[in-house]
Amino acid sequence: VAASQKKMKKWAQHAPMNHLHKWYLVEAERARVLGQEADAMSYYDKAIELARENDYLNEEALANELAARFWLAKGKDKFARLYLRQAHHLIFMNNRRNVGKEVQSDLNSARPQGIHYHNNLHPGMRLARWALAKDYRKDIAYTGPIFSKARSEAVQGD
Repeated sequence: VAASQKKMKKWAQHAPMNHLHKWYLVEAERARVLGQEADAMSYYDKAIELARENDYLNEEALANELAARFWLAKGKDKFARLYLRQAHHLIFMNNRRNVGKEVQSDLNSARPQGIHYHNNLHPGMRLARWALAKDYRKDIAYTGPIFSKARSEAVQGD
């Protein structure tokens, strides 16, 4: 990982718009594995911010999904929901051909109590509503509320 990150950092110096968000995402995962929670939180958010600024929707979605997993592992379901909802939204936004791609992992399977709201629509229903609204111009709700910005901070003793 260190050797790959060294290369990525060099590429990021020459073309930050293409590589810097990737460097931060790998750093976030490295910090998570090493138990450096404050660094991991900061790096996830930086990766998300830079991917958004440079229109890397898929990588912004991935960074949100990994941040959701991070928070879920910490037992912070509310934070995990924020990041997961944003990942879902980004995948739908990038689903121009209505392929139906869903976030890679269903985080409900990782925890018996899940993190989705109890009234969350089945993915197939969400995709159908998206297609009806976007392709057939039906006036129906097709997505839940989407947050525009989140900030995480380390909490002592938590």
